[in-house]
Amino acid sequence: MKCVIPFVIEHDADVEVDGCSAQVELVAADVATQVALGTLLAPTRLARLMGQHAADPAALGVQELLDKLTATSIGGSVDPLRQRIAYRTIVTMAQVARRPSMTPEVALMLGQQVDTIARDLSRQKADGWTLALARQLLDAQQLERLLADRPRLTDVPAGDPIGESDWF
Repeated sequence: MKCVIPFVIEHDADVEVDGCSAQVELVAADVATQVALGTLLAPTRLARLMGQHAADPAALGVQELLDKLTATSIGGSVDPLRQRIAYRTIVTMAQVARRPSMTPEVALMLGQQVDTIARDLSRQKADGWTLALARQLLDAQQLERLLADRPRLTDVPAGDPIGESDWF
């Protein structure tokens, strides 16, 4: 069985993959979620959001960003695709909270968000996946194992090297 996957990042072509299955969709969702969250939850970006919100309460704050991420990615239907996005979102929040470059205030906010999500999931009359994830998030040892099993996040560069002619 061959499956055609659109490949449009640098090429305007399709890639054929042998043995394609629904797993490809989950891997693509996982990668896309990681890319988006890596940028949104970069420690320097979150510190900047916190400073901007302190200066102007009308500006987007860290807690508002976390609440929107949570509402968008967690909840709703429990199909495998939504589960993968929710899982990656929660794990990424927990990983980012533990980064040495994270400010203590933002690390606490991220940790509290993960804890709130876990408690909300544990109270739902839900499927086994939801309850198992809640158990892992609420137990400190299981959470550490969960985070240790996942690849470490890499730092996202601050932006294009504007004004530098020999960066490439």
